[in-house]
Amino acid sequence: PNVMTVNKTKINITDKYDGYHFTGTEPAELPNTVNSGDIIKVNYTIRKDLSYVVKYINQENGKEITDSKLVENQEYMAEITENAIDIFGYNKVNLEEKITIGTNENVINFYYTPRTDFRYIVKYIEGEEVQSSFGLLSV
Repeated sequence: PNVMTVNKTKINITDKYDGYHFTGTEPAELPNTVNSGDIIKVNYTIRKDLSYVVKYINQENGKEITDSKLVENQEYMAEITENAIDIFGYNKVNLEEKITIGTNENVINFYYTPRTDFRYIVKYIEGEEVQSSFGLLSV
């Protein structure tokens, strides 16, 4: 037939697709009938409201050693590369990490180990408070 009834329940007008927002149809109001060859467009845009978190973790005990970093307004499926930051008293285990932004939790973990090249000097002076100092061993 040249004229067909539009089954509006079969046209998805929700955020059906992961990573995309429904933005409307063309025509804006779905018709009750269409002619053979007519097109009803259902439009979606890629999400740009996603985020990721970068965590800095002590590899020995699993605890975060500094505040994590939140990066917002990321686009779905964007390729992200982060580099480990310098943290005093720790060595970096992994220097660079990559992720692809998804719609679930996006997390980059950087691991660190405590430095062992510190030298401590403790001076005891009779009759006075105990004084101490520390420095780095030359590498």
